[in-house]
Amino acid sequence: MFEFEPEPNPDPEAESESNTEANTEIKPRLQRALEEPLSVVSTEGTPVESDAWFVSVVSHSGESYTVDVRDGRCNCPDARYHLGADQRCKHQIRAEIALGRMPVPPHAAETADIDRLLGEHTDANLRFLVNDGGCYRQDIHLRT
Repeated sequence: MFEFEPEPNPDPEAESESNTEANTEIKPRLQRALEEPLSVVSTEGTPVESDAWFVSVVSHSGESYTVDVRDGRCNCPDARYHLGADQRCKHQIRAEIALGRMPVPPHAAETADIDRLLGEHTDANLRFLVNDGGCYRQDIHLRT
């Protein structure tokens, strides 16, 4: 059900105790990306393959935004007007997680109320980082 993948850790000694404590807080956009009911589908509205470059992220209200996962762009107002070049909106984060390109950090997996349909319309395996630096890859979709 889960496959272990070691994640590279460039300098494990560089992480201080205070840095570890700071990393346990979920950033607001990551939390929204994990908890809000958002569907990642093809730009035509059909299920998407994990190697897609362009996807639509559709909210429960029906609002849809196009995400370019390769170049890290989204056409939502937050991405266009409020974020710097190195920041991502909730749609970009959700697309990357749902497509298996970005793992869910351990602190987020432990504290967030993750949307049970995360990754539902993709063929990707969801990935969850674990505290020892490894990564579980989930071969099934989240369901309650």
